[in-house]
Parts: sequence; structure tokens; C-alpha cells
Amino acid sequence: MREILIQEYGLKKEKATVSIILPTYNRGYIIRKAIDSIRSQTFQDYELIIVDDHSSDDTKDVVSKYKDISIKYIYLEENHGGGYARNIGMKYSKGDILSFMDSDCVWDEKFLEISLKYILSDYDLTFCRYQLIELDGRVSITPIVEWEKINTLEKLIHFELEKNVFGTPLICMKRRIWDECGGFDESQKRYQDWEYFFRIILTQKYKVYFIDKILMKSYQQKNSLSLQHRDIKVESLIRIFSKNVKSYRTLDIYDEALEKLQKNTVRYCTFETVLKKVLISILQEDVPEESADKVDVNENSYSYIFPYHLFNKDSKVLIYGKMDVGICLSHQAKKYGDVEIVDVLDENSKKIPFKISKSNVWSTMDSIKAHVFDFILVAADDLSSAYRIKADLVRSGISEDKIKWDGSMCHREDTFRKCLELIRFFPI
Repeated sequence: MREILIQEYGLKKEKATVSIILPTYNRGYIIRKAIDSIRSQTFQDYELIIVDDHSSDDTKDVVSKYKDISIKYIYLEENHGGGYARNIGMKYSKGDILSFMDSDCVWDEKFLEISLKYILSDYDLTFCRYQLIELDGRVSITPIVEWEKINTLEKLIHFELEKNVFGTPLICMKRRIWDECGGFDESQKRYQDWEYFFRIILTQKYKVYFIDKILMKSYQQKNSLSLQHRDIKVESLIRIFSKNVKSYRTLDIYDEALEKLQKNTVRYCTFETVLKKVLISILQEDVPEESADKVDVNENSYSYIFPYHLFNKDSKVLIYGKMDVGICLSHQAKKYGDVEIVDVLDENSKKIPFKISKSNVWSTMDSIKAHVFDFILVAADDLSSAYRIKADLVRSGISEDKIKWDGSMCHREDTFRKCLELIRFFPI
């Protein structure tokens, strides 16, 4: 996709302290309010970059009438969404400080002045409270939380697991954050601000300050993303969760994140629906690429995933453990042929009437010694079973470095919580 820099309107600046990025799409009827509130700022050393996401209305004509402020107007040849538009705006920006505006929002005249007071001292990112004016005229203040509950990075991370405080028009941040963390996730259909700024604070690299003042008003529109279909909301929440699993584990907040995901999604759909979406998302996001590419992911088929990444190509692998898990793993491995499955053995004390390759599946530990293999893959769907089976194998004389376990995941359980717990065993 190619963007077209249409024109620079108003004052020309080689470089401004602040670059304000404003994406818009068919908002010619309301964008004046946003621009006028920028124009009225007590801090005036800024450039305004308007990224028009392929509007078909009079947006360009409205923007072109402003002569007394610095405006860079970029028109996109195709509509591609707010994340892409904001990223384009940052690409063309020159300021050492970045701020964001939406076409249906209005800043307090001291928004930049107050935000920069902290940014130019010792903070990397600031945000504030805002007033939401809904379609029916109701007014609410966001975030509804005491300053003391989110005034440290640790408190803010815990709060952000459940509710988002980072609306894009509330933000001022140093340019180095974009340089180091990249831009918005353009494939995130909803909650782009939540995903982006949560990703930033999870790094724990930046000093963040919550300005306990109402410095912005947002006017809800009929075509607002906040009114989108609930399925999009669920998928977007799940995407945020699955992308941050590694950080959740590092910070030891994985269990809390699961609970908050459940709380945020069950209002929109059933446990079963969320479960399916979570598992699909985890398979696509967190499993190493060489494994994920070999799984046919759909709502009816993803009980187990073979951990190809644990083995070299053409490794001879003996599968030992729970029979149902082993059979699923064996079928997957045989389908793609990257490893050779020597046999599948069951840990139970009876012979299983099932054939893999040319031999029956036997349960006795002695039968392991009758095989030539490079590795044994423990077929278990939970951590305790895997440890127990591994201990049995070591006691029987199998070298520990030949024993592999991936925590292969099963989704046959009935409850949402139990199934989600299994996600923790995926290698990341």
C-alpha cells in the first residue's frame, strides 16, 4: 500500500518539539473541533500530522482552510484502519515527543503544557483522565480509579490486565519509545490503544506518570469502534492475552491475567466459544513457527500439537505415556514426516490392541529397550503426570537427556478454567 503526501498546510516548520498524529476517516463533519482544540493549546511548538484513511467526504477541504498552524496532510490510497494510519503518522513525524489525537476528541487548552511538564522532566510517558459524552448525552469520567491505585508501574500493570486506561488522545510520550517498541499492531481489530501501551509498560523500561486531571473530552459517534460487534471485542482481548503470555510468566501474573481474561470475555459469549478462540490464538501466536505451521487449526481439531521444535529433522522418536495423547501426537508427526515415530507405548499395565507401524502398542517398560530411538517423548497432558512418567523412565535406566516433554495440550475438559490452565505448559 502506498501513501500519498498531499500537501503541507499553514505554517511551515523544519522541526517541532511535539508531533501530534491524528488519523481520520470520513469525519469532515466533526474534525474541526479536534483541530481547533489543538490550535488553542497554550503550548504551540508542535506539528499536526493528519492521516486521512481514504475518506470520501470533505475532510481534505476542511483541513485545507487552516493557515495559522503547521499541518501535514497524508491521504492513503486505501482504507486500512487506525493502527496503520497512526504508524504512517509516526513515520512522517519529526518531533522528539509524540502525542495522538482522534477526530472525535477535544483537548483541554493546557493538555500539552501539563503533559510536557512531566515529559520534559523525568518521565517517558504520561496519560490523564477524560470525559466521555455518549450518544444519549450521558457523561462519564474515565478511568474511574483512585490515583493511588495506578500511581506506580506495578499497580498500573495489574490494573491494565482488566481495564484499559490508555486512550490514544490521552498520551504524550518520548519518541524513543516508538523507536524501541515499534508501532501499533495493524492487525488488532479493536483495543489497539490497549494492546500498544500495555505492551510498552510490560517492558518495565519506561517511567509512566498518571496526570490526575480531566484534560480531554471524547464524543461518541454512531460509527465508533467502541460499538463494534462483540465477537471482534472477544478476539481482540484474546489476542492481547496470547501476545503477552511470556511477559505474564516473567512477571508472575499469569494466573491473574487468565482470571481477568475470563471476566472480560464471558460477558460477550460462552466459555466454550472463548476457549476455542484462546486455544486457536495460542497455537498461532506462542507455539514455535515450525510447530504451528503443521497444525490444522479449526474449531474441531486441535486436541494436541506435536512439539517438532524439540527434535532435529529425521530424529527417531519413541512416544511413551498416556495412550490417547500418544496416538494423537503420532498421527500428527506421521502426517508431516519430519521425525520418525518408532512406536507408541502406554504406561498402563495392560496390552493395548492398537497398531502403530508394524508393532502392537505394549505397556511394559522392558519393551522400550527393544527399540532403537534418539529420544523418548513423554505423552502427558499435565505437569504432574509428565514428572511422574519421566521419573519412572529415569529409574528404568533411560538417560535424562533423551527424555523430552512439551506439555502437549488437551482441550477435552469441560470447564474453561481447567483447559486454559494447560496453556501454561506451552514452550515460549
